[in-house]
Amino acid sequence: LSDRDINEILGLYQLGPVHKVEQTGFGLSNTNIRINCQQGEFLLKVSNDKSLEQIHGEQEILSKIGLLGYDKIILPLTTAKGETIYKWGRFYGCVYPFVNGSTPETGPTVCKKIGIELARLHQCSLGRDLSQVRDYTSVGFGPEQLKQFASLDQVPKFYFEAWQKFLPAGLDQLIQDIANQSLPQAIIHGDLYYDNTLFKDKKLICLLDFEQGGRGEALFDLCVSVTGSCHSDNKIQWQKTKAMLEGYQSIRPLLEIEKKYLFDMLKLSLFSIARWRIDRFVTKKIDPSKQDSYRELLQRLESLNAIEENINGPA
Repeated sequence: LSDRDINEILGLYQLGPVHKVEQTGFGLSNTNIRINCQQGEFLLKVSNDKSLEQIHGEQEILSKIGLLGYDKIILPLTTAKGETIYKWGRFYGCVYPFVNGSTPETGPTVCKKIGIELARLHQCSLGRDLSQVRDYTSVGFGPEQLKQFASLDQVPKFYFEAWQKFLPAGLDQLIQDIANQSLPQAIIHGDLYYDNTLFKDKKLICLLDFEQGGRGEALFDLCVSVTGSCHSDNKIQWQKTKAMLEGYQSIRPLLEIEKKYLFDMLKLSLFSIARWRIDRFVTKKIDPSKQDSYRELLQRLESLNAIEENINGPA
């Protein structure tokens, strides 16, 4: 992306001449560029591998959440033509107001705050008509998809063996209850690891990257956040998990059916993100250096037994 490209893109927003440019991140999905220009500071996101359809889907999620009154998100600017996504040559993406914050260190206090905020996100859409919101399984992997994948001949051996060990009884009843919408559905983030949050002065100021967001089970979203944030040395830690669950339930107590499936969902959350990594790094070979990164997630499964004992007591 040249200086000319950057100026031309910002020209679509009529933000004035650029004073300073700083690349803040080059990821698999996006390149992030911090820009100081006449109208202020902004973050230019350039898509690296997401399709326009996927970006539109993410923006629709953000727009819906905003309309429902949720305030801890960053909405994109619109171009002079009123579009939330820019297209310039072969480049496309979004421009956001720059928010000055940092990724937190994950102690129990931070985990509790993330739990509280995730519950607030879910509360704004629970009980509403979400039929026009995309299903999160269109961009992620739910229980039925995971069960089908585990039965394929080409499934990685490490994944298959973990599935057989930790989910030997299958998921038929859970899949049926999801199909019957017995578990509360909300607009979910889908990937709320701690590094998808921004903190400032010890306060959570916003949630980032809704690219895996959509309509889904609130419990699944909570479990993704637990297994992605409440760990140390690649083991799920009880004190952090306890804090996140307490924070979440201080806003939205879990129903009995959610408590019933809590540990299955904790396991599935690890299999789901592992499946996503297999798709990106093993099948599509987007970054060969990360082709075994899915194993890191599945290795956390061993530590869930201790979490279950802390909640329910020894079997």
